[in-house]
Formats: sequence, structure tokens, C-alpha cells
Amino acid sequence: MNKSIVVTVKGLALGDGIVKICYPVTSVTKEEILAEVTEVKDKPWDIIEWRVDFYEDAHDKEAVFELLPQIREIIGNDKVLMFVVRTADEGSAKHFDRDYYFDLINTAIDSGLIDIIDVEYYSGRAKYNEAIQHAADKKVVSIGSVHLYNGTPNSVEIVDTIDMIQGRADIAKMAVMSGNKNDTERIIEAGRKLMEYKEAKYPSPFILIGMGEAGRETRRTDRYFGTCISYCMGKDSLSPGQIPLEELVAMREASLNK
Repeated sequence: MNKSIVVTVKGLALGDGIVKICYPVTSVTKEEILAEVTEVKDKPWDIIEWRVDFYEDAHDKEAVFELLPQIREIIGNDKVLMFVVRTADEGSAKHFDRDYYFDLINTAIDSGLIDIIDVEYYSGRAKYNEAIQHAADKKVVSIGSVHLYNGTPNSVEIVDTIDMIQGRADIAKMAVMSGNKNDTERIIEAGRKLMEYKEAKYPSPFILIGMGEAGRETRRTDRYFGTCISYCMGKDSLSPGQIPLEELVAMREASLNK
């Protein structure tokens, strides 16, 4: 991969060789969400992610878009806000009809309130492509994401999947379940291959994650293997293996000061 390929959002460079830290907001009620955002707004994360599917009123579009501007007001316009709706197919506890899913995605893009949109790659090719293009038209950075919970493919399959996503989305993301040290090493190997991949038609920044305790090494910010974002532990641990924000910041600072 061409290491000079960088996506910049509000001055934050993704893909420049420094792992950025994303804080996930996963509270359930409106009051809890606003309280959590207020509590962490000044902490040293680079991106704050609202996981809309955790919201108890996620199936009420009006409620979602009454809450979004309040989140933006709390964090301010200079911070990077990511909008994510995870479906049951890729790990959410909630089911979302595809039409409604894309209605949320496209309305968020149109809102002018978000900086990054995460769109599931396997959510339907035509609607996916339309959403990614819509994001580009509105100057919203897009992440095309794939989440696999049934194990870790070999490194070649991971590279091929990332390469496939890179054709349209600004950033390609693949999260796979890591059950042991060998799985994690395959993920890291794939990242290194992607960094050197000369055949990529559309090289771009990527995110690689090994979910589960065994995948903790893939979340470190002092072990660079190409991934541009690490998702820290939120108020409630979202995924086994996630690392607390302060620990990720300390890791990164130590690696940069070597």
C-alpha cells in the first residue's frame, strides 16, 4: 500500500502512520447518552463514535435526529464525530430493516452534523454504493465495514477483502474474531501485507481489528501494522480486548517519544 495515502477530516490525518483513537458512545437512554458525551468531551480521543443501535429509540428516526444535534453541540464543531448503526448481521443486538438502515445513514449524511459515516459493506450493493457516493458528495468521510464473528480468515483473504472495499469507501474496515495468538498474528501479517501491497487499484487507509481478548494486540497504538484507528473501551466495555482510552494514549505517546 502507498503509505502517502491519507484521509484528513477536520485536520485529523488518518493513515499517516499514527494510530488514532476512537471513543464509542454506547449508552442506552437519551439522558445516559448526553451524560456520557458530556463526561468524555474533553478527554484525549481523536474521534467520538455514536453507536446509534445501542440507543433505546434507535427505531424512531425522529428521536435519533433530535438527539444527534445535541451530541454535536456538546462536543463542539471542531471535534470529529462518527455515526454508526450496526445491524444484527454484524453484531448488533437490534435488527434494522435495510430500507430504514439506509434512511438513517443517508439522513445522517445530509444532516451536516457528522464527519464520518460507517456503512456495512454487505448491506446491499446498490444501496451501499449510493450511500458511499452520497457521503462523497456531502464531504463526509466514509468507512466501508465488514465484521466476521466466526473466526479469522487467512491473511490473503483479509487482504483481498480490504482491497475489495477500498474501491469506493474512503477507509476500509475489517473486524474478525480472534480466538488465539495465531489468529492475531494472521491479522497483523495481513496489515503488513496491505502496507506493501503494490497491486491495490485504490489504495486507502484501512482499519483491522481482532475482536476478543486474543485480539488485544491489534488494538495497541504502539504497534503499527497499518491500521489507522483503534477503538478504545467506552463507559461500558463494548468488546472483549478493548483497551482503556488513557492506556492507548500512553502507549502512543511512548512510541512517538522513542
